Amino acid sequence: MTDFDAIDALLATARQEVPLPDAVERRVLREELNLSRAQVAQVLGVSPSTVGGWESGRDPAGEVREKYAYFLSGARARLEERTAPPGTAAPAEAAEPAGLAEPTEPIEPAEPAEPVGAPQESGADGENAGDAGDAGDAGDAEGAGDAEGAVDEVEVLARPRACVLCGGPARQQVA
Repeated sequence: MTDFDAIDALLATARQEVPLPDAVERRVLREELNLSRAQVAQVLGVSPSTVGGWESGRDPAGEVREKYAYFLSGARARLEERTAPPGTAAPAEAAEPAGLAEPTEPIEPAEPAEPVGAPQESGADGENAGDAGDAGDAGDAEGAGDAEGAVDEVEVLARPRACVLCGGPARQQVA
């Protein structure tokens, strides 16, 4: 292979980055679909904090950028379908499938079995006795937001993990 062939091969593999909407629109698209950062992160194979970074102005690169752009494009299309005026739907979509008509009475949301920030019962050995304050702190973190109004999402862990700050047992994780 000559030097020019190597250069041509390199140029053939170069890809142009997929354009992304601005950071605020990325967050709005996700929130309008009622999706959490954790849900988006899981399907993209990244952490929820990475998705938060993308919604704060950082940009993904490579294959994950293409996947994220695909998600955002699909989210935008889904929202446009929802907000399109009646009668603009395609003929195949105009007829609503049976059983999907809107209910005549509003449906009340079910109450959660246990609030996320609820203190846990202490064990017989008192292991969890000092954790009631920690659970309340996690509930406070859920409502805390930064200057742009983003809200931290608190995930309850099935098994306690080591806290990244103090090393003690953590029962919640901020996404």
